[in-house]
Amino acid sequence: RIRRESAALSGLNRDATAVDLVGSHLIALRRWHKVDEVLAVFHLGSEDALADIQTLPGAWTKVMDSPDETWLGPGSYLAPSIPTFDGRLRLQLRAKQCVLLKSDGVG
Repeated sequence: RIRRESAALSGLNRDATAVDLVGSHLIALRRWHKVDEVLAVFHLGSEDALADIQTLPGAWTKVMDSPDETWLGPGSYLAPSIPTFDGRLRLQLRAKQCVLLKSDGVG
């Protein structure tokens, strides 16, 4: 369902994909198509961590979050909508967390 509803995920354009290694345990994968943009963050560390990711201005909405109780997880630290500050997205992540965010298209 998520891939069908997001042009950024349904397309296969490698030129509209960016992958960044943030620190030693964090991967940020960004895909976009016109104003549709998604960000998948994979925290591979065994301890909770604060991620500081460079992004475009605006807010990001959680689409899927692995520690959510929906997935029988312990619960997420992340709010449903997360604003950027000075072009940075700051995320408090649980160990081994994966989160998919969608941009609000502003910025």
